[in-house]
Amino acid sequence: MVKIATLCGDGISPEIVVATCAVIEAVKAYHKLDIALSHRNVGFHALKEHGVTITPEVIEHVQTCDGFILGPVSHNAYPPREEGGLNPSGELRRALTLYANIRPARSRANIPPKAGMPIDVVVVRENTEGFYADRNMHFGQADMLVTEDVAVSLRRITRSASIKIARQAFDIATTRSGRVTAVSGSPRFGSPSVSPLASPSSRSASKARSLRRTGSRWRKRSRSRPRQLPTA
Repeated sequence: MVKIATLCGDGISPEIVVATCAVIEAVKAYHKLDIALSHRNVGFHALKEHGVTITPEVIEHVQTCDGFILGPVSHNAYPPREEGGLNPSGELRRALTLYANIRPARSRANIPPKAGMPIDVVVVRENTEGFYADRNMHFGQADMLVTEDVAVSLRRITRSASIKIARQAFDIATTRSGRVTAVSGSPRFGSPSVSPLASPSSRSASKARSLRRTGSRWRKRSRSRPRQLPTA
């Protein structure tokens, strides 16, 4: 049996979760699959009932499942963290070590691609560090209002997490073109102290090759020559 938890959040979340469950039930019946859906509330519903937007019980339940579906949440409208306003997405990513945000983008036949030519790209993005203020610190937020006019934001970048995301990208690339493009921001805001793609340990047994691009150069090249940058 495959167990899937559905987490209903805020705004249009009920409509989306209900529609998603209807599709799963239809596929389940058509293919005679053994799938069990369970339902929990997060967001403002959970805040009103339990005083927190995602409870430890929900996280523990999700950990017993094979997967979960999280509906949209209005985390920017939540009260401060100390008043129960936790970001369900960030809490789940951290609790389940969901460090790889994998986003495929592929053009479809008979639909003119906006890039001007067919595109098939997979973007692999680190999900637990960087400029995520709600999951960078062991305790507390990484954003601080120092004075009325000055705010400071800290970002955590570790070699271990960087190598993990690089390995994920190389693993995906070996099933595709064998090329990985490392995309970073401006050199002024980059992280020269952590260069996972230059480390043999990040490649593991992969035969994939790596390139480097800043964000602006990658966006330009991905539009003009998308087939050259299949995994980033």
